[in-house]
Amino acid sequence: MKISTLAEYGIPQALIDTWMKKQGECLLPLQERAVKEYDLLDGGSLIVSAPTSSGKTFCGELAAARVLAQRRKVMFLAPLKALAEERYGEFREKYEPLGIRTVISTRDHHDYDQKIEKGEFDLCIMIYEKFNQMLLRNLDLLELIDLLVIDELQMLSDRSRGAVLEMILLKVLSSTYKCRIIGLSAVLSNASELAEWIGARLLIESHRPVELRQGVLHNDIFSFRCFNSGERGTEEMAPLQDASSTEILLENVTRLVNDGEQVLVFLKSKNSCVQLATLLAERSSFSSCEPAVDELTSGEMTVLCEPLINTVGNGIAFHHADLAYRERKIVERYYLAGDIRVIFATTTLSLGLNLPAQTVFLETYKYRQGAYTGRPVAEALSWGDYENMCGRAGRLKFPSAFGRSIIIAENELGSEMLWKMYIRGRPGKLVGHLFSRYFSDLILDFVVSRCAADRDSLLSIFHNAFSDVPDGADAQIEMACSWLCENEFVFESDGRLMPTAFGQQLARLGISVSTGVNLQKLFDSVADYSALIWLYELCDSSEGRRIYVPNSLRDDVGQYLFARFRSLAQNDNPVSKRLADIFDNPHRIAKQIFARVRLVLALYDWVCGRDLSEIEKEYHIYSGTIQSAGETISWLAESAFCLMGTLGVNHRRRLCLKKLSFEVRYGLPVAMRKLYSEVKGYLSRKDMLLLFDNGITTVRSFLSSDREFLVSLLGNPKTEEIMKNLMQKSLSDSGTGIAIKRRDRYGEVKLQLSGAMLRDRFRVMFCSRPLLLTAKSFRYLFKLAAQRKLDNEGWIDKEKLEPGFNQARYLYNLKKELGSPHIDQRELIENDRRGAYRLALSPDEIEFDLPALSRLDDFEIADLSKHLMML
Repeated sequence: MKISTLAEYGIPQALIDTWMKKQGECLLPLQERAVKEYDLLDGGSLIVSAPTSSGKTFCGELAAARVLAQRRKVMFLAPLKALAEERYGEFREKYEPLGIRTVISTRDHHDYDQKIEKGEFDLCIMIYEKFNQMLLRNLDLLELIDLLVIDELQMLSDRSRGAVLEMILLKVLSSTYKCRIIGLSAVLSNASELAEWIGARLLIESHRPVELRQGVLHNDIFSFRCFNSGERGTEEMAPLQDASSTEILLENVTRLVNDGEQVLVFLKSKNSCVQLATLLAERSSFSSCEPAVDELTSGEMTVLCEPLINTVGNGIAFHHADLAYRERKIVERYYLAGDIRVIFATTTLSLGLNLPAQTVFLETYKYRQGAYTGRPVAEALSWGDYENMCGRAGRLKFPSAFGRSIIIAENELGSEMLWKMYIRGRPGKLVGHLFSRYFSDLILDFVVSRCAADRDSLLSIFHNAFSDVPDGADAQIEMACSWLCENEFVFESDGRLMPTAFGQQLARLGISVSTGVNLQKLFDSVADYSALIWLYELCDSSEGRRIYVPNSLRDDVGQYLFARFRSLAQNDNPVSKRLADIFDNPHRIAKQIFARVRLVLALYDWVCGRDLSEIEKEYHIYSGTIQSAGETISWLAESAFCLMGTLGVNHRRRLCLKKLSFEVRYGLPVAMRKLYSEVKGYLSRKDMLLLFDNGITTVRSFLSSDREFLVSLLGNPKTEEIMKNLMQKSLSDSGTGIAIKRRDRYGEVKLQLSGAMLRDRFRVMFCSRPLLLTAKSFRYLFKLAAQRKLDNEGWIDKEKLEPGFNQARYLYNLKKELGSPHIDQRELIENDRRGAYRLALSPDEIEFDLPALSRLDDFEIADLSKHLMML
């Protein structure tokens, strides 16, 4: 079927022209069947169950186009942030030039959230969790949506994400708004049950556009079965008899790449990915990828960056969760461009890794986190996982007539077992995981969304779930409802269930009830906890414990890290009750606590601006884990900030969580937040910390800094590009000149003291201007500022400034060096005429980098900084 004939179905010509440029002249067989036989463009709900690479995603686009052409709205759901970002990039490139407002919403990407809630979009891409939160805030959003496209519908069976997807579907199916659903799924054995539950027609496709040879390699013979035809055959591979599986793998990868192929290798462990990529790079050199090497070298160096540079230089890469996000993106981009010829990746990343290959090699095991010890547990790949990885092989972009998916067998018996389990395997049954969540969390979710108005409607929703209802569920639901009411997450009036303000906010933020209970105890305390204590409490929450950190620490190392953490925490007095109990009972410490302490210390150093590679080496936690943990803890800190507001906690106590949210997300001081938002596409964290150390924390201070000095810090290309963009934006924002807004939700900071030096002078930021002060002036200014923090009145006797009789002269010099058009010099430093002085700034207008100041050679400044850190 020609794409041009879609005009007969009401598809605008502009869309057809765009597709013909991107997709080609004809629809794939699956897409043609969906249009002609299953009324994809005009019918009701539909589930498309088909192999990877058969064209399912474009079926969703076709249905969306028909709805968009009628000026109605489409929601496209994806399970992972990486997939959502990929879809957003594709759809935006295709459809925004046609006037289709394309937006995205993930945990990190929330710029469009207000527009989405107001319906100011045409096509929205969203991850499951974010869409569920949107429905909790406003279930009437479903009235705006005419089509809901759900990518990877088989994720209903996923242990971690299946529950939230089923909660979404229950809301949609139980509401009065009957939006149409298009579900895109891998091949399932019980797809008909799922279709019946949703009320959708079912389209099953068993054909792939490109033939795939699936089989087992033993010795030098690859025995395979063709996916489409079912024909069996053999192919001679590299002639190696009685060699190890590693040797067989590397020799065959080398042979295939030398024949012009691109290859993906899926392995069960991250260490194996690095080791085999390095080993292959030592013995084989493919096309060098110098641009990728240059990009990797120009960014912040990590422990894994150097081995990655070495392999990429030979056209080989590894890809797993320990790599920094930037490093993973570079690998993906250059592989898609064809410059990187081989990638060794972990099986756990296969779902979010949309990288086609001509041949895929795969191990049949993967690691998951153990439920009891938290240690990695090896388990056999399911048939669905196997099919998903196989689907990366044999794509239309490659000229070959077929792709390969190869499992290496070590012996004859292993070959027979692998063939039976995977090559002759069958689709697994889709099993829901809704009730893997606690009933209290599920009940609060449905009550807040108003899908359930009373206990009877709750029971009805749960009994209509796709997941099997556990025995005794009715009694458990009753008990959970009563518990939620007793603990004031929900209240019951005239038989109706309603959420309290706290319960409503908790559910809308996606926070579990157990975490809410613990946070409430922390909020009820009068103590102002430090960033370190909050890091521990958030890492020890239900959500924080999902962050995987290896706990295979030697006892002496664990004890050392815990002792260091206890010392830091007790210096930050007070500590939380839970932490105090641990400190008072060290004999009760489990290895899981050592693992969390290890993560907390790594994140604390990350927040304090320590070099990333140093953190990795000390704690043996790689950059990818640190950054991923930072994202999770940032979300939890932001959520805790919002929850404290719900309980009426004053803004000053809440502010530390708002600051922590930024700092742990980016590993930067909160003073850099505005500048970071403007230059994040150009500068690395290391660059940003260099600017901070030199007092450059705002757009204004950057633009007013000496250009040669900036070039010495950042290099000429970065400096020129940023200067040009900042000037253009500033002129655009103001109309006539640079527009600077210094007041925001964090308060107005007028004075920033970091202790950074340029030659023999101290750099400070005052009223958004970088200044250089003499050592004497800086010491006076620091003491005045510190007194403001120590005592709100801020008066300090001249003898405490410095013994002797010359204080007035030095204060005059300080005022002269600080001269500002925003503050009258005569009022800058006040004199009570009785020998005391104070700085004419409020405590909230002063900001210190206390860790850096505490390391200065000036013992007075260092001691006073340490004292301030303990407050």
